[in-house]
Amino acid sequence: MRNNFLIKIAPVILVINLPIIIGLLLKLNLLIVLALSLTLSFLAIFFIYRLFTPLKKIALRAYQIAVGNTNQVAPNTEDETQLLTKSLDLISKSQTQTYAKIAYERDILASDKNKLATIISSIPEAVIVLDLHKQVILANPAAEKITGFKQSEMYKRQIDELIKLLDKENIPISADEYCPVNLEKPGGQSNYASLEPITLGGKGYTKAKVKLSANTISSDIKSDLGCILLFHEVSQETSLQSMQVDFVSMASHELRTPLTSIIGYLNVLIDEGKDKFDTEQKDFLYRVLAGAKQLSNLVSNLLNVSKVERGAISINTQPLEYYKLLSQVVDENRLQASQKNISLGLVDTDPSIPQVQADTVRITEVLNNLISNAVNYTAKGGSISVSAKVQNQDVITSISDTGKGIPAEAIPHLFTKFFRVSSTEDTSSNSKGTGLGLYLSKSIIELHHGKIWVQSKVSQGTTFYFTLPISQIQTIEAHNSLDSLHLAPPKTLTNLHS
Repeated sequence: MRNNFLIKIAPVILVINLPIIIGLLLKLNLLIVLALSLTLSFLAIFFIYRLFTPLKKIALRAYQIAVGNTNQVAPNTEDETQLLTKSLDLISKSQTQTYAKIAYERDILASDKNKLATIISSIPEAVIVLDLHKQVILANPAAEKITGFKQSEMYKRQIDELIKLLDKENIPISADEYCPVNLEKPGGQSNYASLEPITLGGKGYTKAKVKLSANTISSDIKSDLGCILLFHEVSQETSLQSMQVDFVSMASHELRTPLTSIIGYLNVLIDEGKDKFDTEQKDFLYRVLAGAKQLSNLVSNLLNVSKVERGAISINTQPLEYYKLLSQVVDENRLQASQKNISLGLVDTDPSIPQVQADTVRITEVLNNLISNAVNYTAKGGSISVSAKVQNQDVITSISDTGKGIPAEAIPHLFTKFFRVSSTEDTSSNSKGTGLGLYLSKSIIELHHGKIWVQSKVSQGTTFYFTLPISQIQTIEAHNSLDSLHLAPPKTLTNLHS
């Protein structure tokens, strides 16, 4: 550094000694010229030293600031470099404040990260976070347990490589279905929820029954967040439900045999003793018989529910003369309606309505159930009308009553098991039920690939609707007959119901 200093001041010394050179050239007194030259040289060196010393300190101070050392005291100068020194001092203070702010924010981020990790770890459900490429970037301990993989094994691996999801029919569910991330247009948001338990296959032979809730994250592509998967394990619940269904099925089978015997013997007793019993005794026997039949219907409903939940209920569909069936069911229920002075009739239905593809026994159960409900919830003197009409490739059946109606808040739960519409105004025994009839009706209609729904207003009445497919055989025959007449078939006959 000293050599560099000498090199820098050499030109200055040369300029200062210029009088000597000029004096020699002009042959002046050598001693005078030499003394003058030395004096000027010392003065120049003194001033150069005074100038370079604070500059050296300032350069060292700037270097310390550049490497992050802002704790050194700024050099105290009282010359022309004082402004530069103050500027460096301000820069140092500003940099110190910036470092302090960054450190504070870093501590806050670390604290928030720890809190988030603690919260996710404490969630009992399995949580898995995917990026935009459907790769795992975060998983909690519950996810490790349910999948069999540790988080380090899952990190940055495709979710489809780690777990396999199967619906209740063992059809695979891909990540594109529950996590539809669009890399070209990120930011869209969608939700996915499995209404029925699905099977999750993890590491090895690990399997679990779960309910999946997936939410895509509405953010831009810079965040690299795809969606959050939440798995709620229901293996134990499913096992308990299976045990419950098996118990109900077994109990129903055990109760059906003695009830059948009781009803049979009561019928024989009533028939053979009709001339021996007085009016009061016959009334008792009829009440016992009615109670036994009611209990038998309950057992049958419980047995059917257990079959539905096990997927064991079956239907035998065939072309069915629907108008004939409707007329028969209405006639069979007319006696029950007349006991409450309720008019029941088949209205606005064409006798030539097409055949439907249905199971006669099961559809009869649905009709009896809906008409019986209408009778039970309609006051004396009311009316019930049954009708059917064709719409596209279906026949829509409606059962309307002038009863008390159903509250709007109860309609979404109407077709669930054991649900009954509560009413503080209705205290009649006829309104009591098990809450299984509509659930079974919905299950039967869906087995026929139909739909069932309800429209109701309180104090104005209720209408139940359900659809059944038109018989495929009849549709084909109608199509062929039109072809034989060289007529274009109507649109309702071109698309056969599957």
